[in-house]
Amino acid sequence: MYFFIHYLHYLIAGQTTHIVSLYQAFLKMHLTAKVPETLSALLLACNAALFGALTHYKIGYVKLGDFFKLGILMALINITVWGLVGALWWKVVGLY
Repeated sequence: MYFFIHYLHYLIAGQTTHIVSLYQAFLKMHLTAKVPETLSALLLACNAALFGALTHYKIGYVKLGDFFKLGILMALINITVWGLVGALWWKVVGLY
């Protein structure tokens, strides 16, 4: 699910638009699936801060192709760090 939310940002122009249009729907889906409330809210909030590296708007000094390659690389790094290490840490501190 995290991959889908993260890479869905390629289809939506602005970060605010993405959050406003999808946060409530994904939060409701998480809660319906019995994911703990705090964990759901924090996961979606952290993801909202990370997918900003995926769009090229207002970046003029990097070639578009290079930007998307770097964006995909950074997304994989973020997903690894936040999805694996972060999930283990949240388990340790008792969020789920």
